[in-house]
Amino acid sequence: ALPKDSAKAALPTDSVLKTVAPKNAPATPGPAKDSAGTRVTLKPRPGVFGLDIDAVPGLLAGAALSFSYAVQFAAPAGARDRYGSDLAFERELMIARIGTDSIVTFFLTKRIGSDFITAVIPGPGRYVVAAPR
Repeated sequence: ALPKDSAKAALPTDSVLKTVAPKNAPATPGPAKDSAGTRVTLKPRPGVFGLDIDAVPGLLAGAALSFSYAVQFAAPAGARDRYGSDLAFERELMIARIGTDSIVTFFLTKRIGSDFITAVIPGPGRYVVAAPR
């Protein structure tokens, strides 16, 4: 079962994980299953704005990941120097996957709200919200 206040699942179409600021990420919520039997586990990543997704046997093609970050948003040190302002940095945010080889792959990310981004993802993995350097 999923913790009452930290996650809510309505698989296979949506799974919502609500958490606090990245540095205060809670313990891993329990897995959820969709009607086809896919077991999905979402694990927040302490210290970064991201999460690990595990899905057995895997995610369906076209699965999307979305982040809403308004409450926790704070541009990191150096972002103003690099991008000119916090807003300019925020406009560059994208969803990226960190591979087991530490290669970062950025995905075509759509901004569907002022603090809400989404991207189609290829499958389970470690995902973060980041801006290219």
